[in-house]
Formats: sequence, structure tokens, C-alpha cells
Amino acid sequence: MTDAQESMPPPSPPAGWYAEPGTGHRRYWSGSSWGQYAPPEVPVDPNEGRTVMIVGYSMAGASLILPILGLAGLILGIITATKPGRGGHGAAIICLSIILAVASWIFWLSVFLQTS
Repeated sequence: MTDAQESMPPPSPPAGWYAEPGTGHRRYWSGSSWGQYAPPEVPVDPNEGRTVMIVGYSMAGASLILPILGLAGLILGIITATKPGRGGHGAAIICLSIILAVASWIFWLSVFLQTS
């Protein structure tokens, strides 16, 4: 090894987000100095949107009896789809609301037309 190689400092880590030594906070390392702190991570509540999801499924099912409730299910499905981790349920509520409401409208129209 030469004297030049022995006196060279070890290479610094590449630029990126790292835990700042001593604090544990995430901070941006530019490659030569520390920069801004990362915004705090907000924990996601696993129950957020659960009530809306349950009521949405209920409205979708109730649209079989009263087709106008399919509209409520559709709106609640859209709201559910915007919640983290509930997009699949939102899509299911939307589809069920549309399908069951259309089936209900067909049924009730056929009943109404047969009685008149």
C-alpha cells in the first residue's frame, strides 16, 4: 500500500435518506453534509374507513329491495376506494351497488308492469 492510499479517508455513503447518527431521525445526506429532515411518517389506522365500508356493503345489498339505495352504495363505495388499503373493497361495493340496483330495477319494473 502506498502512503497516498493510507491517508485517503474512506468514501462517504451516496446521497439519500438516512437515520441521522445519534438522533434516529431520518435526514437527507447530500454526500458531504446533512440536509433537511424527512417529514414524520403518519401511522395508518387499520380501522379507518371500516364503518363506511360496512355501511357501503349494506347499502349495496339493500339495493336489492329498494333500488335507490344502490346510489348510496355507489357513493360509499367511492369514499371507501379512497381509503388506504380499502381500494379493493371500494371497487367491490361500487360493482355490487350497480349490479344489484339494476337487477332490482328490472325486477320491480316487471312486477309493476304485470300488475298494471
